[in-house]
Amino acid sequence: MQLASLVLLVVLPAAAAATGGRDRPEHLGLPAIHPCDGARAALGERLFRDPRLSGDGRKSCASCHDPGRAFTDGRRVARGIGGKPGSRNTLPLVNAALHTTFLWEGSGSSLERTTSGAFFNSSELGLGDRAELLARIGTDESYVREFRKQYPRRGAGEAVSLPHVEDALGCYVRSLAAGDSAFDRYMYQGDRAALTEAQKQGLRLFQGKLGCAACHTIGPRHASFTDDLFHPGHVAAPVMHRLPLLVRTVVATPEELLGEVVTSQPDVAALGRFVVTRDPGDVGRFRTPSLRNVAITAPYLHDGSVETLAGIVEREVYYRGAGAERPMILTPSQRDEVVAFLESLTSARYAPPRQKPLATEKHASLDMRGTP
Repeated sequence: MQLASLVLLVVLPAAAAATGGRDRPEHLGLPAIHPCDGARAALGERLFRDPRLSGDGRKSCASCHDPGRAFTDGRRVARGIGGKPGSRNTLPLVNAALHTTFLWEGSGSSLERTTSGAFFNSSELGLGDRAELLARIGTDESYVREFRKQYPRRGAGEAVSLPHVEDALGCYVRSLAAGDSAFDRYMYQGDRAALTEAQKQGLRLFQGKLGCAACHTIGPRHASFTDDLFHPGHVAAPVMHRLPLLVRTVVATPEELLGEVVTSQPDVAALGRFVVTRDPGDVGRFRTPSLRNVAITAPYLHDGSVETLAGIVEREVYYRGAGAERPMILTPSQRDEVVAFLESLTSARYAPPRQKPLATEKHASLDMRGTP
């Protein structure tokens, strides 16, 4: 094992305090979380769950970001109003506040702007423009009263403004921070029994032989499991064959319409970071997704093309070896150990309840021996 891996496996007693986990147990293992006003977050949650704020009155943000699935939807790609399929796999919103870039290609300028953009995309919530959104909110007097209470400084004659809607939604999403996984308890609280032996070995492979932690970062005091950078993915041959046409499409699209094109044309979405930078070196590059709660956010990749954790581990090992121009061999048992480690990254609030031993087990064993 490399020295860096050994250092990361050393648990310092002060580490838990440094994460903020002592004050907020659910934040154990996360970088510092800036608090958000609770009342504004509650207003944002109401907007998040309101199907009236969509083109067909039936979809909401929560339709694709299900709280029970760590705010994903379990689909290969998201479906908008009328069941219209998009082009991208739904990224989880849990811990989105920790990111510095947003969406698979990084086209979101901020958490707030990215969140509100779904209202106006025809492949998502399908409203025509901001005026329609504000009109729908403004017809509900309880919304108007709450916005006036939470945002007393408004423009003349303005009951609700888009920046205030964005702030409330962003405040809610920022409240969705969750650490406190078995890994966090092992790494940052010193609970050596929090991980199984298979999970510990998977962690060693993750940090050592496989080099996964180079992009899915683990620090001595907290772990985000993403570097928020853009790395090469595999671009399918049909997309590469159409590359000149797709490049012309991107270049000819005004910036304000780019999101619409990306979500409606899978081949354009497959170009990744290129649609933002127009740099040929960014074709097929995508933001590193965080691995927190990865066991419950399948399927994987920007197009949802990999369905299982075992599948994504095998894929990453193959392409990592191809990039290094040397095969990287992972035995089936080692693959299972890495998968077991990834399963340890599920936050306590999303983890399935532990099975309790049956109270009758002792009595049953006595009965088998013929003891009353």
